[in-house]
Amino acid sequence: MRTTHLVLVSQRIRFFICAGRGVRYDYREGREEGSGFRDHQEHLVGCEGACPLASLIAEAAMKRLRSGVDHFESCDKTRLVIFPTFGKHSYSIPSPYGEALRVLDCLSDRRRGDGGDDADLQGLLGNVELSDFVNYLDDEGLLIDESCEMGLSDEARTRFCRQMAYFEQSSAFPDNVETLQLNLGKRSVAVVGCGGVGAPVAELLSATGVGRILLIDDDVVELGNLGRQIAYSEQDIGVPKVSALAKRIGLINPQTSVTVMQERIDVENYARLLLESDFVVVGADTPMLELLYWLDDLVDKRGIAYICMSNCPPVFRVGPVFAQPGGMRYKAYHERLETKWRDAARYECYSNTAQASKVTTVWVCYAAAAISVGNIVQYLLTGNCALLGQAYLFDMESLSGWWGTG
Repeated sequence: MRTTHLVLVSQRIRFFICAGRGVRYDYREGREEGSGFRDHQEHLVGCEGACPLASLIAEAAMKRLRSGVDHFESCDKTRLVIFPTFGKHSYSIPSPYGEALRVLDCLSDRRRGDGGDDADLQGLLGNVELSDFVNYLDDEGLLIDESCEMGLSDEARTRFCRQMAYFEQSSAFPDNVETLQLNLGKRSVAVVGCGGVGAPVAELLSATGVGRILLIDDDVVELGNLGRQIAYSEQDIGVPKVSALAKRIGLINPQTSVTVMQERIDVENYARLLLESDFVVVGADTPMLELLYWLDDLVDKRGIAYICMSNCPPVFRVGPVFAQPGGMRYKAYHERLETKWRDAARYECYSNTAQASKVTTVWVCYAAAAISVGNIVQYLLTGNCALLGQAYLFDMESLSGWWGTG
């Protein structure tokens, strides 16, 4: 990890980087300039043209430290270290660092919910040097704007606190974590097929806080399902899968709205069933290929995204995610796979998805579901994810995985 050393001087931040390349950072322009300076050479960032002081104080006073940003004094009291667990840099302020420690303590109190002394913080930020310091930390992505955090109930804030802490520490998500969680509650996901993968996907989606889940399956729970579909119990045998799974989701997160459709999806009803969804999870083994071709049409016409999975023992494939009009479609993807596997013994298995789906285990199903849901959540909130246009494959025998085309 590279260490950035900050030196507080009157009305400006002066700092240098110890790991080889000198960098000047202008917080107003939001850019770094490589300069090739030697280690320990100091560079100045001036405040000319900065915002009026009152405006800077008002903005800085609404900030708090992100989760995962720690600060501490060195044992010999010669340095104040700021250490973000999610970043590539640590930051070091050599003594005398004076009131910078008090500023960080106030920002940390807000993160912990202790309230902090807002009057004390605003008084500190009356110092241009300290206000400039807070703005620098903000530009480095170490702060959160509290003014944007509103709308979640106390119950939801507590329920999803660990997930929001992950959002806050991940570079894949925007900073406003409560807005992210609120937006997730406004999303709708359809799960077609509530079996080995579809059922755990639905469970995990409800646990993340997805607002609406549509369950589509015409099957009932059987004894042979229980070895890998642990959303169901012996009491559910003979019960429609969609009904039993809806009950299970209600126990996980009562705030998730669940709609059940106990019917087989086909060319006549797929558009009617799926049009209100933002994302579709294909967990059905039949009619898999036809359904994926129908979904290609919905991507182009309605902007709905979907993910598919297939089992070709010993390899299980998760993805790709197909989305965005004009992007890759499953039909072209399938033709590429046909060419790849046509002369291999595995193609017979690949082409018989109904039979191959029966050759799997509970841990493979939940591993596939976890990978899927992580990507679904990221796509719903950002429009991007790792599985967009590519697949993740893992070997059920060696438990090793890799990225590929299928």
